[in-house]
Amino acid sequence: MKKLLEPIFTLIFRFIPERIFRFCVIGGSAAAVHWLVVLSVVSLTGMEPLIANIIAFLCAFSVSYVGHKNWTFEAREQAHGPAAVKFFTVAVTGFCINESVFAVMLKVLHIHYLIGSAVAIATAAVSTYILSQCWAFSPGKKEELS
Repeated sequence: MKKLLEPIFTLIFRFIPERIFRFCVIGGSAAAVHWLVVLSVVSLTGMEPLIANIIAFLCAFSVSYVGHKNWTFEAREQAHGPAAVKFFTVAVTGFCINESVFAVMLKVLHIHYLIGSAVAIATAAVSTYILSQCWAFSPGKKEELS
């Protein structure tokens, strides 16, 4: 299988840096969890989409943290405690951006909640990437594993 996929990845990495590709795979997985939770909670309970978005964020966080720490930024050496706190701070910042964009899409622009959710998730991804690379998982001082 690896031999089969190697030419595909070589082509992809010619145009997209590997770390950004990995970020997109993990972020896409977390975004899919996030989006599906919003869809499920709103559809099954009739809950307000902005409230369902909070539940979805919490569900998607673990997918995002584990994937980004171990694969996107390859920060396996970092202790989980400090890395998790930093990444949670990054994720909350991204979520605040997400929720703000989502609110504008819903309340000001009157966009359907599923489209608004997708736009909000994509918008927050940019800040999450930058803050994760520069701060949460930066290869600065090595901390002991906990």
